[in-house]
Amino acid sequence: MPTPNTPPNAARFQLHWLSITRILWKSKIALVALWLVVGFALAAIVHQLPAIYRAECLLLVVEQKIPDKYVTATVNTDPQIRLAAISHLILSNQHLQSIIDTFDLYKTERQTMTKDQLINRMREKDISLALESGLSGTRPDAFRISYEAKDPKLAADVANRLATLIIDENARTRENQAEDTSQFIGAQLQQAKQTLDTLESRVSQWKLTHNGELPEQENALSASFASLQVKLQGNQEGLNRADQSRALLANSLSLAQSSLSTLERSAEEAREQARRRPQTAAPDPITGIPAPPPTKTRRQELKEELATQSLRYGDEHPVIRRLKAELAELPPDKVEPAPAPVKNTPSSAQTTAAVSEPAVPQSIVTAIMAEKERVSNLRVQLDLANKEFESAKAERVRIMREVEATQARIDRLPLREQEMAALTRDYEMAKQNYKSLLDRKLSASMATDLERSQQGERFTLIDKARVPEQPAKPPRRILYGVAAILSLAISALVILAKRLPKDTMLGEWELTPGVIVLGRVPRIETSALGLADASSGAHR
Repeated sequence: MPTPNTPPNAARFQLHWLSITRILWKSKIALVALWLVVGFALAAIVHQLPAIYRAECLLLVVEQKIPDKYVTATVNTDPQIRLAAISHLILSNQHLQSIIDTFDLYKTERQTMTKDQLINRMREKDISLALESGLSGTRPDAFRISYEAKDPKLAADVANRLATLIIDENARTRENQAEDTSQFIGAQLQQAKQTLDTLESRVSQWKLTHNGELPEQENALSASFASLQVKLQGNQEGLNRADQSRALLANSLSLAQSSLSTLERSAEEAREQARRRPQTAAPDPITGIPAPPPTKTRRQELKEELATQSLRYGDEHPVIRRLKAELAELPPDKVEPAPAPVKNTPSSAQTTAAVSEPAVPQSIVTAIMAEKERVSNLRVQLDLANKEFESAKAERVRIMREVEATQARIDRLPLREQEMAALTRDYEMAKQNYKSLLDRKLSASMATDLERSQQGERFTLIDKARVPEQPAKPPRRILYGVAAILSLAISALVILAKRLPKDTMLGEWELTPGVIVLGRVPRIETSALGLADASSGAHR
């Protein structure tokens, strides 16, 4: 029984699925009739929808023909990214408008839509691009481009035109990108060459300025320094020898001059003695020349020569020994006449000199002449020794200057090495950069030629769009099924809305839970309308 707080008619607002089933079953004939009517109407609408044909073509991504180890491509963009960029370019307003004008598309739509609307419709609804992964599953190897139109031949023509535009645009884009890369690397190469020339000129100027102090000349400087040390030592030895020779020659000259002075004094004494000696021979009455003095013996000449030589040499000298030996061999009383002088006709000057000058022993005259010659030779040798000594001194000064200069260069080597390192570091970096850019320039030029000859990576049309035989839109079978289901739903809703009873209980399932059923009234079939109404009232 309902509770006191529950409205008496609250149960009738609850529609049970069994109640819906009973209503539809009781009105099954009307439901079927209405379903057929609505279904045929929707089917007619579906049948009247225009057929849309889709034509598609397949483009394949062809790899570079020449291996990468020989020619490296400068365009390494992923095909998917490149296709996206190309699709934006192909689907631009300019290209789409050109295709619309070429194929005279959207004749009917032009009357109600603007050009921008037509282009947007073509771009967003009628054209589609789809990538297809290759065997690896990660990198797309192909893609499809399709176009939808009411005319199947027109759809195929437009799809093929779009594929051609994509292929041509891809080739042009790759070629332009390769050329731009080559030009950019060429500009960088020219700039790197200017920098390298500047640094090379700076290094050359620095080497010319500091020639002889370069780090690579360290071995040569060390060898030169060692050679100068050897020369300096040899010069010192030669200087010492020249000094000793000069001292010996000076001593010998002093002795020779002393001996010459002694001989000259002896000659002067002999002249003085001759002047004091009386004239024993009268002059010849015919020539006027005095008679020669008596001839000396050999023993007397040896004694005079021994006396003269004893003034110059010691007792152990070979000359003194020889004179003494000869003097000892002569008998004491035997007088050996001196060798006769060569008879020459005296001139008037000689006769006058013989008369005016007293006689000097021949040995003393010979000794004086020999001593003068010896003094003259010693003076010449001493002059040569002095010149040699001065030359050695000048050579020593020159060698010392070269040693100091070489030592200064060696001391400056660390500084020059630091300066050279600073210069060569920038030069080597610029040189490596130039070499790298030169290699890249050659590679870029080869890659540009590769793209121009269409031997690089490219798109190729392997499946040309064909005229479709079946429309792609609309899916009539599916729409027919949807129309059937929709018409059934509409018919059921109409029947339920019309036949839903008010204040009528369709079954015990509509009773409030907990109500006890005391009995059931069987269904009574009546043929008359009144009996049927009475039966319905009794059922209530």
